[in-house]
Amino acid sequence: MTVDVPLTPIVSAPSAAVAVGAALETPALRAVPAAALSAAPAVAAAPAAMAAEPTAAAGPASAVAPSRDTGPTAVPAAPENEAFALSLTFDGAAAPHAATTPLLERLLARVTLDDGGRPAHRAELHRAFERMLESPSMRALAERYAVDGAPATVRFEPLTDTRRDDLDGRPFFQGTRALTDWTGDSVRVRLNAAYLESHEHYREQSLPSILAHELLGHGLWYARAARENILQAFHHHELNEANARLVGWLADFELDRRFEETGAWNYLRDPQDYLDGLKLRLPFYALTFSQDELGRPVEALEARLAAARATRARLETERANQRTWMAVADHFESQHLTPAENFRALRAQFEQSDAAYTAEIAAIDDLSAQVSAVLGRFQAEQDKTSERYLRGAAEHPLFADLQREADANLQELLAHVRAAGARPEDESPEAARLRAEYWRGQIDFPELQRMYEEDRAAHPGHWR
Repeated sequence: MTVDVPLTPIVSAPSAAVAVGAALETPALRAVPAAALSAAPAVAAAPAAMAAEPTAAAGPASAVAPSRDTGPTAVPAAPENEAFALSLTFDGAAAPHAATTPLLERLLARVTLDDGGRPAHRAELHRAFERMLESPSMRALAERYAVDGAPATVRFEPLTDTRRDDLDGRPFFQGTRALTDWTGDSVRVRLNAAYLESHEHYREQSLPSILAHELLGHGLWYARAARENILQAFHHHELNEANARLVGWLADFELDRRFEETGAWNYLRDPQDYLDGLKLRLPFYALTFSQDELGRPVEALEARLAAARATRARLETERANQRTWMAVADHFESQHLTPAENFRALRAQFEQSDAAYTAEIAAIDDLSAQVSAVLGRFQAEQDKTSERYLRGAAEHPLFADLQREADANLQELLAHVRAAGARPEDESPEAARLRAEYWRGQIDFPELQRMYEEDRAAHPGHWR
């Protein structure tokens, strides 16, 4: 029986959204250095909130072991996995061509590349698929999708929350990177059309992993959830997003042994803390539940609303404090005659960050309104039908299987990161070259901070 819970209508999950504000999810904000991973990974902590007077944007990283560092290294055999393996055995005997047909061709037999009549779009999509399949883990998932996946369509589409920015002089964008919808019998993946206007290096680094996140993370499981009549609960379960992110990060890391999104390091440091933070970024995430929260959805939403209000206050303070650094730059231009050109890159960075804070505050307001509305609908149900539905859904075997797969993906990712000795500050040689070229002759934030501290010590009257 399908129950129409207050969370309906099902909305598109912003399943690969770029974070805004001080969150370490956007490539525009670099991670602070941390030691290479050993037995337990040491990773960058999120930036500390700024003090009332100008302080560093980020303090030293703290080394913390991940909260979920145990679990199987492979997905245990579940009935549907056994059936899948058996089907491959028989398919190999009955249809030998499957072993020789290129994987990309078999995958695209299920996936339509909708170029909207633009050959350049098709070429970009095709390159992203080719690059994605260079990842061994994605090849394994693509084999599953080619046999068991639902029909899918992938296309570029303008998304409304997009802000054009630049990263060290390279055009890219802030906002939702992609959306995955379940249309009733097929998967629809919408990639942000702003990718097409972004720097080639950014597209090459980001698109394959985002495509993996959407199609092989979300898409593969949406089809099963629909078959087993658990779609509504799956859509609002945090494992839906957690596993998709792990799939995307696996693709990203296996391609060049570094993460394009620094949010991956925050997840490895503390998976649950990362997922809880995600629920305070966008309205859709705010309406997702952990396995435990499915059993107490009203209490979970009440706590989320309180956390959103506290987060808004913090963001307001951080935005105000960051704006003081613009005044510091003004001071050195007017009082010390530092050439304005020397602050060009830093001022652009400040402006982008200020816009990001503003967008995040607006997102908090939006999600608070939506959480309040959903909470009111829950509380208005005298028979508590929706709460009973979610509590019952928590026992569905799909979630146990998905948890095992997410755990296996986490273990695989940790093994890769440790073997590579990867660090949060790692970047590709090309990205390092472009960054150095952009900042050559410019005053960066650490230099401005040093200038401020020295001038305050030498001329305290300047800062009263």
